[in-house]
Amino acid sequence: NRCNLDGTTTETPVVISDVNQFGENYAIENIAIDTEGAGKICWVQTVYDLAAPFYLPGQFVKRSNLDGTSVQTLANNAKARSLAIDTVGRKLYFTSELLNKVNVIDLTAVTNALFLNTTAPFGAGFDTASGRLYWSCAILPERSSRIATEMRVMLSPGHVSASMFCITRS
Repeated sequence: NRCNLDGTTTETPVVISDVNQFGENYAIENIAIDTEGAGKICWVQTVYDLAAPFYLPGQFVKRSNLDGTSVQTLANNAKARSLAIDTVGRKLYFTSELLNKVNVIDLTAVTNALFLNTTAPFGAGFDTASGRLYWSCAILPERSSRIATEMRVMLSPGHVSASMFCITRS
């Protein structure tokens, strides 16, 4: 859904239908807005069926125009959790805690590739001004020479509950 910043004019620009005709349900678990050109909305789409039961978290990474037209699948079987867009480099990064990796999708060529392996990556964000990708992990991953910065979040003295990592755009 979307609305004006004052909370008015709420609307649903993207409606997900049962395209496979198997009776699955879909949930949108994360979104990111690509502000370049005409603009696109990207999302993580989970598939589930309560009757079966099955649950495929983050099964697809998709995008469409901001008005919901021209839906395109960017990644299948992604098991994606979080999205981050580099509008300058034209890249979409997604984390997969289930697959212990961060992937990158080239938004121009629409190619999906492994960016790095890391333990349980969860949330992600991109700082376009500095060209840095940030992601969080519930478990401390092994050190990588590509990691530029590490920030630990402490809930209580001596107990590391989560970490955030950063890589500079190359």
